Amino acid sequence: MPLQDTDYLSASARIRACENSLLGREKLYQMTEAADSQEIYALLAEAGVRTLFRGDEKEGRPDEEATLSSLLYSAFALIEESVPDPTFFRFLRYPYDCHNLKAAMKCHIRGTEPGDMLFSCGSLAPADAVRAAAETDFHRFPAHMAQAAQQATLAFAKSRDPRCIDQLLDIACFRDMQEAVAPDPFLSRLLQVKTDLSNIMTVLRLLRAGLPDPVAHLDGFFLPGGTLSFASLRDACAEGLSGLDDLLAVSPYFSAFAGVNLASEPLGVLDCRCDNFYMDRVRGAKMIPFGPAVPAAYLIAREFEVKNLRIILGGKQAGLSPDAIRARVRRGYA
Repeated sequence: MPLQDTDYLSASARIRACENSLLGREKLYQMTEAADSQEIYALLAEAGVRTLFRGDEKEGRPDEEATLSSLLYSAFALIEESVPDPTFFRFLRYPYDCHNLKAAMKCHIRGTEPGDMLFSCGSLAPADAVRAAAETDFHRFPAHMAQAAQQATLAFAKSRDPRCIDQLLDIACFRDMQEAVAPDPFLSRLLQVKTDLSNIMTVLRLLRAGLPDPVAHLDGFFLPGGTLSFASLRDACAEGLSGLDDLLAVSPYFSAFAGVNLASEPLGVLDCRCDNFYMDRVRGAKMIPFGPAVPAAYLIAREFEVKNLRIILGGKQAGLSPDAIRARVRRGYA
């Protein structure tokens, strides 16, 4: 018998309590004013985030990747020990599986080791991706990704173009996620939004790349499953930036691009606006008292939190001003 929303009563209550530990905008903005990364780690410690170090804690320097990854590991662990069916939430790990498989396959082609390029948050261990790439045996991965990896192996053998690996596996990852979330309307809609925004930005990047025929490249990057059809995006792409502008004006995504010049606005700014639009939809889970949307939204919130911390730490290391860093910080769930 399929699980009902009421089966998540206890899990939702526990997750709601943990939402109080999410970093709010005020704390993130405080970090942008920090003098250096050491002060940022001190502020994280105040918020209950333990800093991990390279080597001895007294003499070593903070390990940014390990510290931030620990936030994700803890979030996944919390969800999986709280919910009645942890396997349902495996779809949240699929993007990490996809990343690992792409990296492992391309490193295998080059004859190099992926090393620190791989994430440990996937449904399979990083070593499984390395082994799968070496043995050309992908059966342990989600069905669409496994099939796409086989196709990518053959496609690369013919074209010698590693981009085919990214294209085929990205599409397959979305298909695996879409099938996994199909039982839940809220999560299905969230993934549709993510798919549409990705496709919009793909069209924009193709148009701004100055390609002689951007439409010819769209098919290889288009992610199925969104509300914006391939035909509508293809027609917009054929008409250029004005065509994309016209499509956005009558789409549900108008507010994400309102008031911007698609020809000149930095792509990083538009990526940020898309992320903010997506997070606004994720925050709709706050209105759902219980159900799978509650733990899923918490995990997405932690992912955004980690992204923001990377932006802040990276901005400090690059010598950016607090205002410049804040302009890059994404909207949070808290």
